[in-house]
Amino acid sequence: MLLNCLARLLSVVRHPHITFSATGVDDQCRFCCTGSSSKELDYLISFQPRTKEDFQELSNKIIEYIIKRHQNKPLYSTFVEHHVREISAPLKDVEVRKAASALTTLANEKQKEQREKTIGKKKTKGATKPVLGSAKANRYVSYHIGILVFRFG
Repeated sequence: MLLNCLARLLSVVRHPHITFSATGVDDQCRFCCTGSSSKELDYLISFQPRTKEDFQELSNKIIEYIIKRHQNKPLYSTFVEHHVREISAPLKDVEVRKAASALTTLANEKQKEQREKTIGKKKTKGATKPVLGSAKANRYVSYHIGILVFRFG
C-alpha cells in the first residue's frame, strides 16, 4: 500500500503535466497515510516543482508526511533499496552515478561514526596517554650518558 501511494506521488514528479485531484487518490493511498489530513496529501499531489529548491521541498514533505511513519519497520531497508531503484530509473547514467556517489558518501560517514563509537567503547580509564613530565608514567627514571645507562627508582 505504501508503494502504491508513493507510485502515485512519483507519477506526479515524473509527469508534471498530469495532475491528480484529491478524489483521484485511491482509498489504499489514504489508508497507508493514516494520520495525514487530506490537506497534506492534496499538497503533495498537486505540488508542481520547477526549481531545485522546489524538488527539495517536495522531498522533505514526502519524508515528513509518509516515509517517517515507516522508518522503524523491519523491512524498511528493503523498501529504500526498491524505492531508490524505481525513482532513479528515468535518470541518465551520469545522474544515477551522482546519486550513488552521494549514497556512498553517506555510507562512509555512517561507517566512520560506527567505528568511532566502537573505538570509544574499547578505551578504558587506565589506557590514557602518558603526559609529558608525569612521574606515574615510569616507575623509574633512566639517564643516558653516552653508552652507560643509570636507573634510579
